Amino acid sequence: MKHEYGNGKSGALGALLLALAGGAAGGAAAEPPPVIGDAAADLRATVFVAFDTETTGFSPRKDRLVEIGVVRFRIGEELEEKSWLINPQRNISPGAVAVHGITTDMVARAPTFAEIYPEFLAFISNAVLWAHNAPFDVGFLRAEARRAGLPAPTNLALNSLPLFRRWFPDAPSHSIGRLMEHLRLRDDGFHRAAVDARYIRLILEYGLRDRPDVNSLDALIRAAGGPVQPPPEPDEARSQKSSFYVHRVFSHLTAWDMSTSSANFTRSAPMIGARRPGSRCPSQRPE
Repeated sequence: MKHEYGNGKSGALGALLLALAGGAAGGAAAEPPPVIGDAAADLRATVFVAFDTETTGFSPRKDRLVEIGVVRFRIGEELEEKSWLINPQRNISPGAVAVHGITTDMVARAPTFAEIYPEFLAFISNAVLWAHNAPFDVGFLRAEARRAGLPAPTNLALNSLPLFRRWFPDAPSHSIGRLMEHLRLRDDGFHRAAVDARYIRLILEYGLRDRPDVNSLDALIRAAGGPVQPPPEPDEARSQKSSFYVHRVFSHLTAWDMSTSSANFTRSAPMIGARRPGSRCPSQRPE
């Protein structure tokens, strides 16, 4: 279904302002923002959004989103699930279709990113974000927002890939699908955005069962190795000769299955719309 927010960029911008103010129609109910760094805060009171993206390729600068899937939850309680097909305004290559199954015809009449973005922002309002190989997904969100002339999200974002590596060291692979098999969790299929987002949540909750010491948001941030450091802007990326991004769907190839370093975590957790000077996206491969 196409989401109508008015015609052109002005209509999308108007709806975006409503979303940022917490008044976008159909958005999730507003909760108090999570407290970062409070060791006494109950983890179960924190609202999370697991999200996943499907794309036309590897590069946020050159490629486009074709789907976003999101699951809003508290630990032990799913609140809402949603996905958006997105018209990338270009053909989807056979190689990309082979990964996620989304064809050019499927998105021909879908809304553009600018049209769905206000609803996405409303959905993630006041939530901590999770993604698997999060720098890839965060990089695409920021690039699409920039192209549309819209602000990037400002949510705290965490990367489930290094967390799951730490929690499940004996798993033969730390891709979402292989982890589900290893943990013998229910598997309904993979490589569509909402399904992958749902399984990030299931694996996270499974891992918390035997870890009573991870009982606050602060502890979970530290277990995940700190917040995601966003990829550099395109001009910075070109100056570093780094424009090749690797999607988590190829994480079974160990050489490409990368994660963030815990060395960059500080108590004043950076948000995904800001970048610490000198940091570099771990999913970039220098040319």
